[in-house]
Amino acid sequence: MIRIWFYAIVMFFVFSVSAQAAKTTLTYALFSRGWPPLEMMTNGEPHGLVVDILKEVLPDDVELAVTPMPAPRRSLYSADGGVYVRLEAREWMRTEFDYWWSDPVLPMVTSLCSPIDRPLEYEGLHSLEGKTIGCIRNYSYPFIEGLFQSGKATRYDVNSDQVQLRMLKAKRVDAAVIDRISAGWIVRNMKDVSMSDFYVEPKPLGAVSLRFAFNRVPGWEKTLPEINRKLRQIKKNGTLERLLRKYK
Repeated sequence: MIRIWFYAIVMFFVFSVSAQAAKTTLTYALFSRGWPPLEMMTNGEPHGLVVDILKEVLPDDVELAVTPMPAPRRSLYSADGGVYVRLEAREWMRTEFDYWWSDPVLPMVTSLCSPIDRPLEYEGLHSLEGKTIGCIRNYSYPFIEGLFQSGKATRYDVNSDQVQLRMLKAKRVDAAVIDRISAGWIVRNMKDVSMSDFYVEPKPLGAVSLRFAFNRVPGWEKTLPEINRKLRQIKKNGTLERLLRKYK
């Protein structure tokens, strides 16, 4: 009897180790500079809305790792090595590389934000001519990029949304480009600004669908149907809305 129990225990650990070894590791390449509340670092620990969503939609045989990177999109450019993922929009990505794309995860609406006592109403691109627009350095804004390239508007780059909002409050720029997912969260977590300082133009500059983008590792496309099924499920059962409320 003792031998039988010993054998059973040994086999349990063997199967447990085998099951663990069979798991695929998916690495989320988190933007180390932050994209709150989607991607954040707090006390050296990565977290955020994207990490929470991934934990809900990954298959049981996929293990999630989160690695902060200064240039995380580069992880998606190669099919050699591990599997990497980011939350991106098709419009933002370099077209010379291929990616595996999930179904839409979240909509991202881009709006203009201006000082409350100097509101800038968006009536088309001509309404931005001659204006200085606050932007995040190295971010692409396809809806208004032509204005900057033609010199009809001035792009003023800063390194974070927090700096951008402080400059806007100080009227060092005429307006700033914000995304509505992060703007409310950022302002609520700043002590020196509030939403009452700003006018957010209700007419959006544009909108994109955020999706999970994976580097094109052969065979990974077979996992996408399960991820997409779980995405539909968390939208239908209210889990996604619950996660969004957590960061509002």
